[in-house]
Amino acid sequence: QALQIDAGTNVLSYLQQVALADQALLFMSRDGDIVYTDPVGTVWSYDIAATFTDSTQGVAVIPYTSISTITDQTFLYNRIVTSKEGGIEYVEEDIASQTSYGIQTYSLTGLLLENNSDADALAIELLAKYKEPVYRFDDMQFSFNALTVANQTVMATLDIGDNIKIVRTFSTGSPLTVELYYQVERLSHDITTGQHTCTIGLGSLKTLIYEFILNDAEYGTLSTSNALA
Repeated sequence: QALQIDAGTNVLSYLQQVALADQALLFMSRDGDIVYTDPVGTVWSYDIAATFTDSTQGVAVIPYTSISTITDQTFLYNRIVTSKEGGIEYVEEDIASQTSYGIQTYSLTGLLLENNSDADALAIELLAKYKEPVYRFDDMQFSFNALTVANQTVMATLDIGDNIKIVRTFSTGSPLTVELYYQVERLSHDITTGQHTCTIGLGSLKTLIYEFILNDAEYGTLSTSNALA
């Protein structure tokens, strides 16, 4: 949006407002660069930086020591209110979700979007994303000291915005194994005498898509299993 930026405006705060409008990531990379990423809803199968699991250890398959899950209404919103700076306020609602779970409102107003239609499009996108409660992972913790050298290297090069796969197995119930894909949203390292603990915060769920492979029995057919469906 072509708004005047007053002298003395904090650059970081303004960039954070831009990222909020785009639902994008803004962060300082491990190399010391400021990085801004466009929002990504899908992940290519070949673009997975690492796989994290509770059962198998190998190169780029890293065992976590603990993982938290969210299965309640923490990320459930069925009434979305959006507007651009000085623009029209849009409200998108899902009545079926409100009937089942009550009205949960998420409001994003005064966004630095170019057009009013962008605000409405964002409301529609967020409603589709959050109108139903979902099973999702939240934070993972690792004992860095206990990892193999190869996996320590993977962990040391992991950065915010990287795509990762998470596997969790269960002794009973259905399904026995859950595989989900995320972008890394937060990274922290707690280093004390004799102990190095790493915590990875997970962003929103991503949809995995596969490349089209000619004559492949699974990925060479035009179906919902690959990107050309």
